[in-house]
Amino acid sequence: MAYQPRSSVPVPGHIYVLRPKGTLNGQEVVKIGMTTRTVAERVRELQTGSMVGIELAYSIRVEDARGLERQLHRQYNSRRLVGGGTEFFQVPAREVIAEIERFATAVSKHRAQSARDIELKRFCREIGAAQFQGRIDWLFIFLFVACWTGSIWLASHLSHNKDIVGTAGLGTPFALRFAFSHMKKIIRLRAYEPRFGADIARKHVELRARFPLAYS
Repeated sequence: MAYQPRSSVPVPGHIYVLRPKGTLNGQEVVKIGMTTRTVAERVRELQTGSMVGIELAYSIRVEDARGLERQLHRQYNSRRLVGGGTEFFQVPAREVIAEIERFATAVSKHRAQSARDIELKRFCREIGAAQFQGRIDWLFIFLFVACWTGSIWLASHLSHNKDIVGTAGLGTPFALRFAFSHMKKIIRLRAYEPRFGADIARKHVELRARFPLAYS
């Protein structure tokens, strides 16, 4: 079942799966709930009023916690625990967790962004953009170190004043970062973008359709 949010106004929060310690007639029982507070606070609250111990099996922060909670309750309605409250179900925790994980990128902005970034990095490696960027980064690291050490060496040979040498050692990195940042922008504009920009832009269109929450 695909995730279909029903809340008119999404309520961000945490979906959690709690597992009472022990089974009912040999079957595992779980509580599927949501909270807008921290999961730890909610667990402590439930522990206080519970005659049996409970443990947190899983939690995830989502953009529409109430909508996801309703969908899960509806999905497992036939396995709802009679007389156990509206949020208790006779279903293994691993089954509920697997179902939430199955559409995690549709309910969690963090998960959607992570999935998007993984896909984008893989694509950049495939087209050679990552390798190109890596070579540029290493080149500038080499130039940075060479210029920095060279400025210290030059200052120490032109002047025996320790203050001047110290100023060269401390001030040069700031100047180099500014200059190299500008040079990187030029290289990206004139070499990286013409070669990879169009392909990456098309990939973003594809990823936006697959992970809309990552771009919201």
